[in-house]
Amino acid sequence: MEIPGQLSAQTTATGYAVDLYKLPGVPLVDEHEMESAFMAPIDDEAVRARDLLLGEIAPIEGRIRNAWGRFVLSLMLRNPEEVAAFKRNYTDLVMTPQQEFQSKHDAIKLEEDPALFEDWMVQSDATHVEWSAMFAITTFIEHPPALRLFQRMQWIIIDTSCVKRRLMTSDRPVIFTQGMLQYAGHYALPISPTRLFLAATTVDFARQFAALRPGKIVRETNRLVLRQARKYVYAIDGSHLADVRREMGKQSPPTILGPMTRAAEARKSER
Repeated sequence: MEIPGQLSAQTTATGYAVDLYKLPGVPLVDEHEMESAFMAPIDDEAVRARDLLLGEIAPIEGRIRNAWGRFVLSLMLRNPEEVAAFKRNYTDLVMTPQQEFQSKHDAIKLEEDPALFEDWMVQSDATHVEWSAMFAITTFIEHPPALRLFQRMQWIIIDTSCVKRRLMTSDRPVIFTQGMLQYAGHYALPISPTRLFLAATTVDFARQFAALRPGKIVRETNRLVLRQARKYVYAIDGSHLADVRREMGKQSPPTILGPMTRAAEARKSER
């Protein structure tokens, strides 16, 4: 059972939300096309990589590494709050007037058409902006520079089974530092109660991190996972409930919306 805001010890699936990627303004048969044609294959293709990583084997095949990279990046967006924020930012970006589009609209608009291109676009198809926002999500998950960097990173699996404390995960499980494309950055993700996936840009950092005491690795990973969590935390039992109550939600989770937000603000300042 999952307990909102607390800890779930018996869960068969996590991170599921009804109609999270539902497409508006399309035939009923196509409403869940994004889930079935894009998100589901990401999960399916990541299974082989996950199985190798659980066996402490870092995959070397490019296709498998790419599949795992897409999955990890998708985890930073695949929750209701982030999808809603993405839609808001995307709408703000699209609906900010741009002279190029306005000039073209002025040249061809009819007398009964709205004066502003943005108003005409909404009048023509009220669902267009939201519909296109959902497809724009895929471009962020498959951002080529981020995926290339991720594939080239040093991948290691850290076994923490020698300590009593177990790793937890949450609705915001990915830990990353220094931003998505920074050379000094790294990604970490608990993939089981005793296995931590780490992708680092330098061999030295990966070795130094792996050399830390397993107990410290588990403690610090759990602290960050809890602080990023917003609604759910997952563990093998309720022994960490006090930690959950103390740490949950105290830190902003990683986001991929930064570039979009900055672009929207830049357009506003140009008006």
